[in-house]
Amino acid sequence: MSCAVMSCRYAVVYRLLHGVLVIVVSRSHANVFSNLNLVAAISRLLVAELKSVEITPERVIKKYAQVCV
Repeated sequence: MSCAVMSCRYAVVYRLLHGVLVIVVSRSHANVFSNLNLVAAISRLLVAELKSVEITPERVIKKYAQVCV
């Protein structure tokens, strides 16, 4: 997992999960640890729902047509 602050306006937390990029973008004053927990929870959810550790963009698109939070 990695964190970045973009121009002091947004905080970005992301994780590359076998070719699928999980990104959480929030205001810079938001709690970064909550964002880290959210990215970890999304990663666990994807692994559990797709019933495999090998997660590909094709499998995610087949299961979820559009993912936005």
